[in-house]
Amino acid sequence: MSQRRKRHPRQQGNVAPRQSIYVEEGRGYVAYFRQHGRTERHRCKLYEEALQWLRAKQGDRQPLTGAEYLDAQNALAVLPEGATLLEAARHYARTHHAAVHAAPVAVGEAVRRFFAARGSFLATVSRRQYHSVLGRFEAYAGSPAPLGGVDRETVDKFLSGVKPSTRNSILNHLSAFMSWAVREGLLAANPCERVERARKVEPPLGVLSIGETAALLAAAERVAPRICAHLAIQLFAGVRPEEAPRLRDRHVRGGYILLDGSVTKGARARSIAIRPNLAAWLRAHPFAPLTKSQLRHDLEAARAAAGIACWPRDCLRHSFATYAYEVRPDAAVIAAEMGHKGTEVFFKHYRALAEPGAGQAYFGIVPGGERLGKDVSENGRKRPKTVRRGKAGIHGDNAQKSA
Repeated sequence: MSQRRKRHPRQQGNVAPRQSIYVEEGRGYVAYFRQHGRTERHRCKLYEEALQWLRAKQGDRQPLTGAEYLDAQNALAVLPEGATLLEAARHYARTHHAAVHAAPVAVGEAVRRFFAARGSFLATVSRRQYHSVLGRFEAYAGSPAPLGGVDRETVDKFLSGVKPSTRNSILNHLSAFMSWAVREGLLAANPCERVERARKVEPPLGVLSIGETAALLAAAERVAPRICAHLAIQLFAGVRPEEAPRLRDRHVRGGYILLDGSVTKGARARSIAIRPNLAAWLRAHPFAPLTKSQLRHDLEAARAAAGIACWPRDCLRHSFATYAYEVRPDAAVIAAEMGHKGTEVFFKHYRALAEPGAGQAYFGIVPGGERLGKDVSENGRKRPKTVRRGKAGIHGDNAQKSA
C-alpha cells in the first residue's frame, strides 16, 4: 500500500509582506503594509518617516526588509541606466566624507563663493533676489558662523513670522544656495529640504478681457504703432515680457517664433506656432526690435489711450495661456510653447477660468484692415460669419457679447 506524502502546512511567518508608499498631493505620504490578508496604512509628512514605519512593521524577519527593498527599487529608478546601488553608495560616502571632514567654511564666505560661481548665470531680477535673501540670512546667522552649523531649526527660525507667499519664495532661493553648497562639498545635506512650506491660496490671476485686449491693440495702432507687433506676440504667442526686448528679426519667421537660448529664461530654446490672427498683426505691423525703455514707454501710452487703469502682473502672458487653453485644452502643448518643463506651473500660475467661446473671440482679434482668411479660427476649424468692430476688429461668433 502506497504511502501518501504528508503535506506540511505553509508557515505564515515566511509569507513576504506587500509594502508600498504613495504620494498624496499636499498631504505627504501614505505607507501601506499588507500581510496575512490584513492591510494597515500610515500617513506621514516625510518619505523617510514612511520608510521607518514600514521597517518597524517588518521587524527583523528577514535580512532585507520589504521597506528596504522598496527603497532600493526607488533608488535604482533614480539612478541612470547601468549604475548600481553600490556605486551610488560609494559616491555618497566619498562626497559625504569630504563635506564632513573638509575645513569649515563661514556663511559669508560661502555666499561670496556662490555669487562668484553662479552670479553670471543669473538673470538680473534673480540675482537681485538672491542678494536680498542671502544677505538677510548672512546677517541672521552671522557671517563668521560655520555653514555646517546651519540646520533645519536655524532655517525655521529665520523664516518665522514671514507671510506664506514670502516664506516660500525665500525658502526656494535659500534651498538653491544650500543645494549648491552640497554639490561643492561645503555641506553634507541641504537643511531646507526638511523645512515645511507654507500652504497658501493662490490669488485670482490677472487676465485681460476680450474688450480690453481689442482696445489696447487699437490704441497702440493709433498712438504707438511700432509696439503692435510686440504686443501681439506677447498676447497671442505667450512670449515673456523680459524676452520681448531680446527678440530679433531672425526669431520671427515662417510660421513659427523660434526662440533660442539668448532670448529665453533659463537658456532653453522653444518654438511657438504663429496663429492666424498673430500672422495678420505681423503682416499689418512688421516686426522690428525695440529696447526695454521703448517698449515700456509705448505700452504706457497705449494703456493710457485705451483707458486701462488696472494692469495685473504678467497679464499679457496670463491672457494667452487662459484663452489658448479654452480653445484647445491640451496643457502639454501650451506649456511647451510657454517654456515650462511640465504642466504643473501652467495650471498653478498661468491659467485662469474663461467662458466657453471666449478663446475664439480672443484669437479672432485682428487689425482693422485684416480678416482671418476664410473664417478660420485659431484651431483650424471653420467658424460662423465674422463680425468686425472698431479699428482692431473682433472676429467670430462671440465677438458681440465679448466686446
